[in-house]
Amino acid sequence: MSLPFRLGDGEARDVEVNVKEREKSRMLYAGGGSATGSGAFGIVRLEHPNFDLSRLPRGWDDWRGAFTGGGQYLNVEVLPGSRESFYQFRFLEPYFFRSDFQFGLSGGTSLIERKTYDETHWHGKVEVRKLLDREGRFSA
Repeated sequence: MSLPFRLGDGEARDVEVNVKEREKSRMLYAGGGSATGSGAFGIVRLEHPNFDLSRLPRGWDDWRGAFTGGGQYLNVEVLPGSRESFYQFRFLEPYFFRSDFQFGLSGGTSLIERKTYDETHWHGKVEVRKLLDREGRFSA
């Protein structure tokens, strides 16, 4: 990339700048525990801030770069438990069809075992959002 640079006397010169972007890495969390009211539980969470839904592996040895590099966001959480279980996901495409609109898809379920009954809750959300400023603080 070439950037204009002004010297003290007003003369402009081009300066060559080479930038190597660091890959936003995937994060995998795993753990577990126990609580008096909810029993034993485990947790597995995958967060991928530079996900690419269309970048499938090209072969059996191409898993390292698969699903990476598209700028999309993916978060999947699995919390199985002996009395309470929660499962949820979130997908975000920040430049929907190469526009300044965002597309989001999220959903999940919770399963809670009570003494006399069981609860099951489902939730989901589809959103198209327009950012109104560069920092993403305001949207419609």
